[in-house]
Amino acid sequence: MICISWGLPSSKQQSKCLARSSSEGFNTEKKFLGSTKEELFTTTLKEELQKNGYFINNVCVYLGKGEATYLKAKESLKSWRHFQLGWTSVDSSTPVKVNQRFLVRVNELLVAWLLQPLEIEYVHDSHASQGQATQGSSMQNKKGFFAFGSGTLKGHLLAGEERFSVKWEEDDTVWYEILSFSKPAAFLSMATYPYVKWRQSVFAKDSSSAMRTAISDVNT
Repeated sequence: MICISWGLPSSKQQSKCLARSSSEGFNTEKKFLGSTKEELFTTTLKEELQKNGYFINNVCVYLGKGEATYLKAKESLKSWRHFQLGWTSVDSSTPVKVNQRFLVRVNELLVAWLLQPLEIEYVHDSHASQGQATQGSSMQNKKGFFAFGSGTLKGHLLAGEERFSVKWEEDDTVWYEILSFSKPAAFLSMATYPYVKWRQSVFAKDSSSAMRTAISDVNT
């Protein structure tokens, strides 16, 4: 059941929606959960996802150079700055940790708010603690890499997974990346899927701008 609030959702409404969605679990095919853990999708995985109806979205934007930029970008991700866009938001006090459930609040038609439930599946931090790095992962081949991936829960308009990451490359450049795969999981998203995909592209653009703004004082 999709959670909709006619007006800014109250804490009680959000808790109720999240509790119901969490008890029902993920709405994504089990074999694809965790697919975004690797930095890049293999050709085989891309083909399998597309064969199963998933749309792949990947956006990577340059933020600047150096450790200070990387650390500021990392803290910005941990405080959900990439989601505080006015028309969409996440409670900034939500901890970025494995099994943490949260809601993305999306404003539609001025007064309607869609509450989209997700759960963090993994967190990767190879800069702060090398011991947390995934052995054998391409994510290790960086000066620094912070990422977390979330899967959609039942009650979300889409089925899929999304990873947000900041990476500090060997050439000292710092990048913000969004990698996701998704497909409609409800009649509403099926009926409006071209619009939903457009919204995803708008989010990627706005989120990238928010991250650039968040680290702007480092690069001045």
